[in-house]
Amino acid sequence: MGKKKRQQVPRPERGEYLECLVNEFLVAESAAVKEQVCSNLANFAYNPVNHCHLKRLNVHHIFTGLLIQENINLVKIGIMGLTNFALDKDVNRHLQSQIELVLGLLKIKNDDILMSALTILIYLDSVILSPPQKDLIQSSLGSSLSPQVSNLLEILLEKT
Repeated sequence: MGKKKRQQVPRPERGEYLECLVNEFLVAESAAVKEQVCSNLANFAYNPVNHCHLKRLNVHHIFTGLLIQENINLVKIGIMGLTNFALDKDVNRHLQSQIELVLGLLKIKNDDILMSALTILIYLDSVILSPPQKDLIQSSLGSSLSPQVSNLLEILLEKT
């Protein structure tokens, strides 16, 4: 008896799949669905192979929009997605124009958000923090930092 070949189901091209995810996010009404879809997009942002598709779909703008949400999970997913995407030159330029928004996240007492925001500030190509911004960073973070946040803060302050 010969083996029966399984018929391959055609898979959508990567760009089409990402476009479907973006569309699913845009029409989603449930916070849980938005969180799941954006988590998937953030994971795709980790791989530079996907950056051209994600930029074409303006996913960095979606992530930026999440930073002002009341839902802390969406804020966390947005900043983590931007961190995964921040070394792309176009996204890096976009983030430079959003520095005040990123700095504002340092007031949120969530280590994942703090680490991602600090990492983005470290990744920014041509941003020089002013003395008031440095003071804001240090005062926002306070003294009860996790070792990871403290280490990132030290790297950032050495860089600027």
